[in-house]
Amino acid sequence: MLRAFGSVLGLVLGAGMVALACADEDPTGIGGPLVPGGAVRTYEIVLEPEQFLASDTTLGGFVAPDQIFFRVLAGGYEGLTSNGLARFAPPPATLTYVDASGATRTDTMPTYVGGRVVLSVDTLRSVASGPVRLELHRIGEEWDPQSASWTLRVDSGGVQLPWTEPGGTSAALVDTATWDPAEGDSVTFDVDSLTLALWADTLDVTRGALIRVATPDARIRSPVAVLRLDARPSAKPDTVIVTTVGSIGGWFVLDSDTPAGSALRVGGLPSYRSYFQVQRLDTLAFPCPGEPPESNCVLRLNDVTINYAALVLQPEGTPGGLVPDDSLRIEARTVLPVPGIPLARSPLGSLAAGFAMGPIEPATFRPGANPGTIEVPLTRFIATLARGQREEGADPPPERFALYDARENSLFGYGTFGGLGSASPPRLRLIVTVAPEAEIR
Repeated sequence: MLRAFGSVLGLVLGAGMVALACADEDPTGIGGPLVPGGAVRTYEIVLEPEQFLASDTTLGGFVAPDQIFFRVLAGGYEGLTSNGLARFAPPPATLTYVDASGATRTDTMPTYVGGRVVLSVDTLRSVASGPVRLELHRIGEEWDPQSASWTLRVDSGGVQLPWTEPGGTSAALVDTATWDPAEGDSVTFDVDSLTLALWADTLDVTRGALIRVATPDARIRSPVAVLRLDARPSAKPDTVIVTTVGSIGGWFVLDSDTPAGSALRVGGLPSYRSYFQVQRLDTLAFPCPGEPPESNCVLRLNDVTINYAALVLQPEGTPGGLVPDDSLRIEARTVLPVPGIPLARSPLGSLAAGFAMGPIEPATFRPGANPGTIEVPLTRFIATLARGQREEGADPPPERFALYDARENSLFGYGTFGGLGSASPPRLRLIVTVAPEAEIR
């Protein structure tokens, strides 16, 4: 589609022409066009996918579990079930305390008599209509905090061991607790001394905590889980000292499969990126709007000035439980292919537009939202590609770019867009300026 915006004379262009016109212009004269009307024209061009796009695909797995510093818990929230896993650091072997005389003592034989698991709650990114009941269990099978998933307790190298109970096999219920979104930003579970002793045994490959949501229609995001221990010094058994240890492994596992189909995905877990390969653009030509066909007038992309270029995407509904829990901040970067290296491992280059686009609200991706299109700026990338390889021997311009969320390890949920083969595939919107040869007075 071509659309003429009419005659445009930029201030910069006008200023540059004044110096050239001084020889023919009366020094005291005012007025008189420097450039004939219609000499500079601006058009909007919208390319259909088959005109510019060679392929698109979505890849995931760019953020490892140990790079994600939060847990998401859900008990059937809009189809999503997700459990938290944690393995805590061993209790300190020594404790420092102050005795009755005010002297500082170090005890090498403290007794741990109980404790609490404290789960902080991100109230802004959690969804609950009322109080939410949670359960704390001991884990009952060997598991690997770095690779465990909903179905596998160990998935490292050539070893794959399934959970007996998908989502984490529990050995015993330790405690239940309730989080009320109207009252606080944390939830606390009491932990008995037997559980503490089992969790302190570093040779026990089953040690760890499993947290489940027992209340449906709730999704909780927790940035921190810690274990607070009550200890009694051997020399002062009537005194309780509280010390805190953090988790050394584990995150959360969710019952969710990658949707089938041609849709593109950006963000969330497992940190999706969408890749695009663009066709050669420097040879594309379009009829000049307003000119008769017999004039053979054409606009060639390698001859025009591309003022603005953007990928036009149609958001689609993300499965309800996986709608982003915060705004999506998409960046578009060139992809630098390396021979023999898979696309997913190819390094990313510069920003495709020279800047990042603004945030996209989570509601954009709610099923049934029917939002309008969004535009991802690509001006620098498209302008470079449209110029083609101008110098002999120079490296060809990049033909691929990728869309990803700028906060890949801090966003839960992902955005969905129509891809090639969908009812609303990507399009390319261009604003170009044409300055044909003109007489300068």
